[in-house]
Amino acid sequence: MMVLAGTFLPLALAYRWGPVWPAWTLWAGTDVPRWIVLGPALLVAIGLLAYFGVGGLTASLLGNTAGAVEITGYVVWGIGLAMATASYALLTRRPCRAGGTGRTW
Repeated sequence: MMVLAGTFLPLALAYRWGPVWPAWTLWAGTDVPRWIVLGPALLVAIGLLAYFGVGGLTASLLGNTAGAVEITGYVVWGIGLAMATASYALLTRRPCRAGGTGRTW
């Protein structure tokens, strides 16, 4: 699961085959529902940040620095995945129904 989260989720969030089904699938060329990508990405990002963030904070408060580099790496991975998820969510949201200036923010 971590290999999939580390390779396919960031690629799906950053490349065109995230919002559009790839050519080798049955639904080639059609839009991917945004929550198929956002749901797992959000869960993995929250999980990484919660588990390793709390674990790292607890370990540092207890003075245990044995796995500090690994824990920091997982926290940075969670932060990066959370940022990519937020960016994907902003880029794939529907335009405002009320009209306006056309801005999405």
